[in-house]
Amino acid sequence: MYSKAYVFSLSPQGNRELVGKLSTSSLMGEFHYDPTWLDKPWAYPLDPVNLPLSPKRYHVNNLKNMFGVFSDAGPDSWGERVLLQHHRSLPRNETERLLRLSGMGVGCLQFSLSRTRPKEMPALATIDRLSHLSSATENLLLKHQLTNDELLLLDPGSSMGGARPKVTVCDQENEWLVKFSRPDDLIDIPKVEYACMQLLSKLGINVPETKLMALGQGKSAYMIKRFDRIIGHPIHFISAHSLFNTDRVRLIQDAHHDPRSYIALARHLRAHSAHASDDCSELYSRMVANVLLKNTDDHARNHAMILDIVTGKWRLAPAFDVLPSFSSPGEQALGIGRYGRESTIDNLLTASSAFGLSNEQALQRIHTMQAMIMEWEDYFSKCGVSASDLKLLGKIMVKN
Repeated sequence: MYSKAYVFSLSPQGNRELVGKLSTSSLMGEFHYDPTWLDKPWAYPLDPVNLPLSPKRYHVNNLKNMFGVFSDAGPDSWGERVLLQHHRSLPRNETERLLRLSGMGVGCLQFSLSRTRPKEMPALATIDRLSHLSSATENLLLKHQLTNDELLLLDPGSSMGGARPKVTVCDQENEWLVKFSRPDDLIDIPKVEYACMQLLSKLGINVPETKLMALGQGKSAYMIKRFDRIIGHPIHFISAHSLFNTDRVRLIQDAHHDPRSYIALARHLRAHSAHASDDCSELYSRMVANVLLKNTDDHARNHAMILDIVTGKWRLAPAFDVLPSFSSPGEQALGIGRYGRESTIDNLLTASSAFGLSNEQALQRIHTMQAMIMEWEDYFSKCGVSASDLKLLGKIMVKN
């Protein structure tokens, strides 16, 4: 099956501009920049690694036959559940997925069958409708038939990364990603994720602004300000998964040779970040925090780079999706150092030079962070995490 779509992105002035055309078939995907985009004095590559600015035609042959930077802007598994409520069938291919969601996913890309304009984006729900949104997501999880009002609230564009129930809402100044609990959660995920982000901030890690909103009946919602949607300041987003550009996850013992590892992302930062030294140092701190907080769901889609379209500068995106995990103990999702994905301090130390740190600097940082994270129960308790949830978390939050 052959399909095509035109890609639009933002100018430094915030205008929608045609970037190029993508085509997919059962054999491969293709993208090429439009000459009008290449002629712009401020033109930027959508993917600095795999789609540098050039008039050539780029080809990709992976599971979706699609460059990852475009899939980043598509619906996740939760978004597909919402899509199925709006349509009688799921999209037949990746291009149709992008067209249905156009412009409401992560980042600033839009897709259209027209080369002159993308479709208009629906208005976001306002923050005062959180309780209604929570009820709608719960009804969807319980497989109840949604009302028309609930369908309008749960627009498929509300989705942004991951499988958990979520929506995007707005207030007068910002857009917020809101995550809700699920009936089958072992712990109060919104409160625990909020507590993790508060702790990361105290550790000096760059995190977006977050809030915890009470919904009544003991329920809460976790809110994180969307760093990819700053009103009046266009931002472009690409995940580390897209930068790595490979479907095959081979287990490689030494992460220095692993193309899907923290060290590989540090190489991309050194090549493209406007503040490479600071970003590599920050990435090392996040890697340490993930190990110490038992966050083993630190896969490549949970790391990203962002482009400030006004300045034309790439940076490491703020941290997001950090939670202790009750599964896969002892190994991270991405390679760390000489001992692969092992979640140990010894392994963290073997990687220090790849992030611009000496062994002594790395050890000092680990010890400082470790001392603060050892007080996690106090931090979490102050954030409203219950005693029963603290007890459950204590079973995995052991000393490294």
